[in-house]
Amino acid sequence: MNWRLANYGAVLIVLEWGDFMLILRSTLIWLLFVVVAFGNGLLRQQWLEIWLPVSVVLPVSGLLLCCWIALLCFILFPWVSQRQPGRYWAVGWGWMLLTFAFEVGFGHWGLGRSWDDVIQVLAFWKGDFFFVVLLVSLVLPRLCAYFYRLD
Repeated sequence: MNWRLANYGAVLIVLEWGDFMLILRSTLIWLLFVVVAFGNGLLRQQWLEIWLPVSVVLPVSGLLLCCWIALLCFILFPWVSQRQPGRYWAVGWGWMLLTFAFEVGFGHWGLGRSWDDVIQVLAFWKGDFFFVVLLVSLVLPRLCAYFYRLD
């Protein structure tokens, strides 16, 4: 086996080559999710806000983003697959945490929003489906593994 060592302060993490590649590939796919999310935001601003009532723009945009992420995941999943079911849950948790951290961090530091405004993306009852996007990011790797019969 080919082992990689990563030293993070007082914590020593031992990764097999397959684990390292899984982290790298799943992170690259997540970065594509970010690009798709920016494109979805442009679509919302340029088209949806013009053609749809204000009350349905955020829910439709959130559902569209879930569909785009799912499509991208199903297309690129064979590139990530490792035939170890527990790993897919780890990928899902990683995607979900990265998405939440990016949304909060970019909203606060990148766009200069207050913390109260940033947390409003979780306001499902106000029509923002970001919570659904987080759940989709969590379960998609496992669903893809089931779809491709890798479990």
